[in-house]
Amino acid sequence: MTIWTSLEPPSATVEAGGSVTVTLRIRNTGDVVEEYRVVPVGEPAAWATVEPTGLKLYPGTTGSVQITFRPPRSPDATAGPNPYALQVVPTEFPDSTTVPEGNLTITPFTEIRAELLPPTSRGRFRGRPKLAIDNLGNVKLTASLAGQDTGNQLGFDIRPGSLQIEPGRAAFTKVRIKPNRVLWTGQKETRPFGITIQRSGAETVKVDGSYVQPSVMPRWLMTLGGLLGALAVAFVALWLAVRPSVGSNAHELADGSDGSPVANSSAISPAPGPVLAPPPSAPAQPGPSVPALPGGALPAPGGGAPNNPAPAGGVPTLAAPAPAPGNPAPAGGGGGGGGGGGGGGAPASSAPPKAGASLPIKPSDPANVFVQFAQYRLAALNSGNPCTLTQKVSPGRLDGPTVASLSCFQKATDAARKGHLVQDENGVLGRETMTALWSFGFAGQQSLVANGQSNFQVLAASGALQWAQYTDVNHDNAARDAQYAQYGIYYLTGRAQANATADSGFQQAVRAYQQDVNLPVTGTIDTATYGALLSGAVKGGSNPGTVSADNWIPGPVN
Repeated sequence: MTIWTSLEPPSATVEAGGSVTVTLRIRNTGDVVEEYRVVPVGEPAAWATVEPTGLKLYPGTTGSVQITFRPPRSPDATAGPNPYALQVVPTEFPDSTTVPEGNLTITPFTEIRAELLPPTSRGRFRGRPKLAIDNLGNVKLTASLAGQDTGNQLGFDIRPGSLQIEPGRAAFTKVRIKPNRVLWTGQKETRPFGITIQRSGAETVKVDGSYVQPSVMPRWLMTLGGLLGALAVAFVALWLAVRPSVGSNAHELADGSDGSPVANSSAISPAPGPVLAPPPSAPAQPGPSVPALPGGALPAPGGGAPNNPAPAGGVPTLAAPAPAPGNPAPAGGGGGGGGGGGGGGAPASSAPPKAGASLPIKPSDPANVFVQFAQYRLAALNSGNPCTLTQKVSPGRLDGPTVASLSCFQKATDAARKGHLVQDENGVLGRETMTALWSFGFAGQQSLVANGQSNFQVLAASGALQWAQYTDVNHDNAARDAQYAQYGIYYLTGRAQANATADSGFQQAVRAYQQDVNLPVTGTIDTATYGALLSGAVKGGSNPGTVSADNWIPGPVN
């Protein structure tokens, strides 16, 4: 060993947005002139500058290097201890590299940004704005929400009323505003209000908004009612003033021409008329239907009762089952719910196949819920991702911006995941790409899809497994995929929380997929299975899949 080092101080504390400097003392204990290079490693290395970058020492001499840390005032600078190390690399004897270690403690700070969407709500009986809260600090935010207004003229129902937000994340809460009295007539009234965000150990933040309440009966309706009343009064007065005289030239006929009484007209039977049959009902159109949300229920694979509907009020939670392995065909029942949808006990064979239909979905196909889900999934990629969909698009249609973003995603997936996208290229949407898009719903979160978990990540894994295992899209598969796509859209837009449970059925689906793509059968989404799903590996390899369902592409959701 030809080097001696000392870090002073070994532990330092700094505020986010500030700076702190530590000194590394180096002594050349060898017998030749040596130049040393200092390289910071660890998470704080991104905020470190070394001065000087190289230090030349004669034998037996000592020098020092200044390392300055400048952590940003952002959620990236995690509060608490952050260990780091300094590699001291001799130029002449690189094998004698030494690595002194230190600790950088970043003090916590809280900062939030809140906004009402929209800031001005309008409604005769209630207003429904949303409150968006961004945690810009470096510690978890715990806050409670309350509404207030001048004169207690408004009532507030905020769900959820308390939030926990991780650093760098955002949360939305629904605010329901109800006036204490109904404004039947007169001018509209504007009532200012505020939503307070109370944080433990920090000052309260207030977000101001206004509620505009128009009258139930607008002014033009009152004016029209007055005019009609005046016309009615004028008509009655005119009728009474100029009432016509009505006389009769009819004479009573007591007897008939033959001296007998005239028969009673009520005894004369009318001539029989035609009997009109009720119009025939329109024949049922085959094809999947997507129930309106919230409140709908997703049919369990293999038939059976639907899951519990969403709770009333607030953000509903939509529970979905894990997919059945292979290519299941439910025995019937379970579809409809919420605002309408698929239904009853008709067998899958009731939908006549459409000859020649096949995947993938192309730009020439009509707008549909599968492309709409892909648009929301691409828009939810990281802001720094070049494939993120940021332009305005036509919902559910493979238009120019959607094809460009989808092609970028497919090329990036191909390059990073060894080219599993055999059929899905150049912006078309098929089994491989849908499997990869759904898998992004639990990217980097494998622990959340472990057995027994119940969350949206399990639902995303279930959606990926379904697309990966179908080689033929029949009527029931298409309906189930459409409902999963709608649940994903509602989750990505913050309109509902969608959950599935990693139960025995989910494990069976994982085992079936692992067998289909030649992976070790474990029944859990391990590293190899996660990588295969994320790369778009599907059953049948290069087989794009066929479609035996008629009218199988449902339109986009509102």
